[in-house]
Amino acid sequence: MEVMEFDIPVQQPAELVWQSHIKNCQVTLPAANPGHYKKVEYTEGPPLAPGGVVKIHYVEEFGHYDYIKFRWDVMDHDNYYCKLTIFDGGFISKKFASLVYHYSVTPSSDNLSCTMVWKIEYDDLEQHDCHDILKEELTKFSNIISAHIDETIK
Repeated sequence: MEVMEFDIPVQQPAELVWQSHIKNCQVTLPAANPGHYKKVEYTEGPPLAPGGVVKIHYVEEFGHYDYIKFRWDVMDHDNYYCKLTIFDGGFISKKFASLVYHYSVTPSSDNLSCTMVWKIEYDDLEQHDCHDILKEELTKFSNIISAHIDETIK
């Protein structure tokens, strides 16, 4: 298993980032980036708890895949941490034998900003150069969520 880790500092409080990014993802993702996300739906189990399955639908123009499905493995709202396993969707299913994301939001000392902390564990099915794409997409995604908070909530 390979591991990729990176941090993205943002200028919003951790609680607000967690609320927008995780707890309200059904609303936030399509609203923050309508040219990318079409719909987020909870398809099985509890919506924001371990065992819950989420399906994210992408707009047709996205091209890489129509949707992804993932399962919440761990959800800790008090400590702003979750772990999820992507198990279906587009090139992800073709390139990776396993793909697990750890995501946490770490508050700053003054609680006015925070850091989005990402850790990705993966096993490749074949040699490919998609690893940088994962980091690029999550960096864009994190910045889009941050901008959405600035525009609509803060």
